[in-house]
Amino acid sequence: MGFNKSADTTTLEVHLTDYGRRLLFQGSLGDTIKTFSLGDSDRDYRNNEELGNGFVPDVTGDYEGVSSLNSGFKIRHKLCYTGKQGNIQNYSAYKDQVFFGFKNENGDFDYYDTPTVTLYLSDYQVMLKALSHNNIKYHNYSGQTSAFTNYFNTIQLNDGLPVSNKMDQFYYNLESAGRGLFLDFYDCISVSCGGNYEYHNIKLVPASEKDLELFKRISGGVYLESDNNTDTSKAKFKGGTTVGTRARKKTLSPYSISLASHETEKGAYQGAGPGGIGYTLPDYGYLIGSVQNPSEKYYLTYNYTETVGGFYHPAQIESKSYLTEAQNMNLDSIVQASRLFSNNVNTNFYYPLLKKQVEVDVVANRYKASDSSTLVGTTTTQSNSALETFIDFATAAEYTVSQNVASNKLTTMSLNSPTRGGVPLMLERLYSNTDDFWTALSKDNVMSSSVSYTGTKTDYTASTELNFFAYSLDKPTASPASIKVKLIIDKNAIKQSVTYASSTPTDQARWEIYDKSEVKFYGEAYDGLLDYTTNPLNKTTTGATSYKIFRKVT
Repeated sequence: MGFNKSADTTTLEVHLTDYGRRLLFQGSLGDTIKTFSLGDSDRDYRNNEELGNGFVPDVTGDYEGVSSLNSGFKIRHKLCYTGKQGNIQNYSAYKDQVFFGFKNENGDFDYYDTPTVTLYLSDYQVMLKALSHNNIKYHNYSGQTSAFTNYFNTIQLNDGLPVSNKMDQFYYNLESAGRGLFLDFYDCISVSCGGNYEYHNIKLVPASEKDLELFKRISGGVYLESDNNTDTSKAKFKGGTTVGTRARKKTLSPYSISLASHETEKGAYQGAGPGGIGYTLPDYGYLIGSVQNPSEKYYLTYNYTETVGGFYHPAQIESKSYLTEAQNMNLDSIVQASRLFSNNVNTNFYYPLLKKQVEVDVVANRYKASDSSTLVGTTTTQSNSALETFIDFATAAEYTVSQNVASNKLTTMSLNSPTRGGVPLMLERLYSNTDDFWTALSKDNVMSSSVSYTGTKTDYTASTELNFFAYSLDKPTASPASIKVKLIIDKNAIKQSVTYASSTPTDQARWEIYDKSEVKFYGEAYDGLLDYTTNPLNKTTTGATSYKIFRKVT
């Protein structure tokens, strides 16, 4: 609210915020303004007491030559029009409404009650690949390391410094932008009560039975079933030829959908935080075994017994009895590891941290379990970001288990060596699972009509959409908000940054993370590969058209 010297006229002089000026320069301000509200950040006009003497702080109008407007100005208390009656409108006259919030460039929120959000999952996969560049040094890729790690010298943080100077800040900035372990649909859910935005406990509900069934399939709640998939494990012949038979095949989504709480000084509000989609977290735990090739620099091989050793949940390792028994059996190694389930009845896929990862000593992160301890520990990551922890395991080599031929009482966990390309990684397995999922979803007996799928498994574009309603649990009378989430993935856009080797009569198809060092985010320019940016912190591509990357809100 400000002082206006021409208050007895019908003309009102308006000062635009930075956001308004930006819209004006883009030529869209007139189209953007549909309605407006008057208000005062420093006064609640539902209270009819006098303001008292003196000016209100933070001048936001024009008075005796003083003209200014706060860049982050928000109307906290809207004015009520009372007509000629002169009565203060009752608080309950306001329509309470749930809104989805999206961070803008100023760090504030823009609120929508019926947004449409498009997520470009191709960018999400390329981002994970880009982050993996920093971990190539743990692998045996002699002569190739600098081509990948130099990527972090070519992109900048928001302060203009190369990302390589502050890798921990890079992870924090990505998560702040909604590009963390989960790619966010929205950044918060708030409720407008009497013109004020508040956080409530929120319930997010699929808008229809179709949305519920699709939600189950995308979030891994049910298997996808198709009568038309080929099971290629039925018959094998000389020369590597495999003949498949028609059989019902079950596929599980590689994704999870996360609905977070929002923390304030008043407490946590269920469901009011960001909502997003990302790769399902693997099982985290520990590998207990005995190293069989200690002189190996990169990829160790482990043995363990029928009764003790193998992959353990962290809670089991915290039991001293397990460790004592392992030591008695001469199992001398405990290594952080993760696990993905496979369709192979003989083994799952395991990803113990590599030897060079375990040997990393991050000086800034050194710690002791107690002040009197003589043992010093450290972490393998530079930040406490969940995304960085995930990347550490996602870039670990893939292991499988087999019976030790020298002794039928020992089990060996060793590298799952491919017949071509480099060492297989967890991230490559997740990429392959993603291809399987979208192909299966397009053929699912229940949901295939809700999926657009063009091309083949080697080069496809797929999309679908989910619809939700958001309700306030604290104020059920508030009108719900609705959101439409469009998911788009384009394999060709991913292949500009990650090598994909098609299957042959003797080799399975596979992704190869450490084959090419290019990184390209196409966003909404995926169709035709019209433009891209190399920096995942950017809002848009770098060309004249400025296509949105990762997420587009309308």
